Amino acid sequence: MGPTPTPTTTPSISVSPSVTPSVTPSITTSISVTPSITPTITPTISVTPSQSPPPPSPSAVRLEFLIGNMDPYDNPSEACLFGITDENVFLAAGDDSPTVGDVLFEDPFGNIPYDGNGHSYYYLKRGISSWACKIAGGGEIIEITAC
Repeated sequence: MGPTPTPTTTPSISVSPSVTPSVTPSITTSISVTPSITPTITPTISVTPSQSPPPPSPSAVRLEFLIGNMDPYDNPSEACLFGITDENVFLAAGDDSPTVGDVLFEDPFGNIPYDGNGHSYYYLKRGISSWACKIAGGGEIIEITAC
């Protein structure tokens, strides 16, 4: 007979990879700001006077000037060279020389502003002094040149 087979057992180790789940906590912070705009309406009241500056009080004494009313001129040079006085106008006392912003009147009491046209020059005279004046409709001197 022959050899008898002997069963042998060879141990075998088998390694299986194992998966271990891992949890990573995560915190997400979200801040949301929604601006709120509330419109505010503030009414503005603006008053624009429709008349010329108020005349000085009627009790004030006025100085008399002579004005060339018949022929207003296109420029100050013409008014100074060719101006002839043919009418009286009045200016508040204390103003020996007219200045821009002064108001001329047709009456000595300051009730009737002189009616200039605002774009022509008038010859104005007091004593030996004379001027070429641009006068607005309400009597206000808006430009002046000494002659």
